[in-house]
Amino acid sequence: MEHKIARFACLIITMAALSVSAADPPGVKSWTSAELKDFEKSLASKMSAQKVASEALGSFGNHNMLVAHREGNGQGEVHEQQADVFVIQTGEAVIRVGGELVDGKQVRPNELLGPSVRGGLEKKLRAGDVIHVPAKTPHQMLVQSGQQVTYLVVKVTEH
Repeated sequence: MEHKIARFACLIITMAALSVSAADPPGVKSWTSAELKDFEKSLASKMSAQKVASEALGSFGNHNMLVAHREGNGQGEVHEQQADVFVIQTGEAVIRVGGELVDGKQVRPNELLGPSVRGGLEKKLRAGDVIHVPAKTPHQMLVQSGQQVTYLVVKVTEH
């Protein structure tokens, strides 16, 4: 009987050691494409009156990550110290970049919002597309009526 208990204890210790060794190193996080696409469903039920919902994924030193879902136009934005990298997961939108932020007001430190961006360049974005928007660049996500877009955002602090 003691032999069986010892073997069982050894098995438990081995399983614990394997689970510890299989853990990600500190600071490493990953999401499967299926997990990212699932945000479309979970965030759609949490949308604000402005037809947007987001969920933070984590902060990592000079950058943070979130997933956003839109079914309507976003506001114009300017981030004074952060670049945005958008990775489109589902749906489609147009992003207006450059130009001028209309009636911008500081809503958080180093972030201005306004009702729109005037001028600039419009780029159509679809699932799989990626765009980098540098700090201090006005931008606005536009979603046509009846459409939606879900996207990963990496906000990188520029020094």
